[in-house]
Amino acid sequence: MFSELTFSTPPKTFDLIPQVIYLWHIPHHIPEQQDWELCSNIEQTRGQRYLLEKSRQQFIYYRASLRRILSQYLNINAVDLNIQIAQNGKPFVLNQTGEMALQFNLSHSGKNAILAVSKTVKCGVDIEQLKLSPQWQNIAQRMFSEKACLKLNQETNNQQRTILFIRYWTRLEACQKCHGAGILKDHLDIDLMKIKTFALLPSHLISLAWYKDQTKITDIIAYQYFRHDLFNVRGR
Repeated sequence: MFSELTFSTPPKTFDLIPQVIYLWHIPHHIPEQQDWELCSNIEQTRGQRYLLEKSRQQFIYYRASLRRILSQYLNINAVDLNIQIAQNGKPFVLNQTGEMALQFNLSHSGKNAILAVSKTVKCGVDIEQLKLSPQWQNIAQRMFSEKACLKLNQETNNQQRTILFIRYWTRLEACQKCHGAGILKDHLDIDLMKIKTFALLPSHLISLAWYKDQTKITDIIAYQYFRHDLFNVRGR
């Protein structure tokens, strides 16, 4: 059901190969002052809006880590990263001449985040913990196709039902984030997309989506992000 994914040590030099999608696993750490300072005023404001302290910490640490990783690909200081939001809500990065420098998408679930990076491929990624909501039937009826709902209702093993539900959910979310606007029914735009689902053992699933009509993807390369003081970063 799931593709194999091995997260390796990051390279010393970062290259953006056009037909490759790069996935980064970012485990959570308590953010330091320099993590807050790396984030833009808008990002800091968004972080402060979270009611729970742990949610604020996760948001800031993941955004600071995102900036460190993307700045390596572009060979600029992390604080100078020009992140913009398209009209459909999808983020992207501009270079110094105002052209799109790369595509990215970030998703987090508790103490784990996944960052997808590509030079030109519009993609979406989602990570979710293998935990079934008590309202799973209502959610499935609103969001999933009749075929998916039938499979969920027919599954009698609770663990397998949880895996199946999270698989459907992450694939739907990844497609929605690739598309950039609105929650999609999985029998609509999902048909236009290529989706791969990976297991992040022992407790999470990851789905990655991109449009089928784009340039053929030749590889998906996965890296393990180390806390910034162990990671050769440019900038702060």
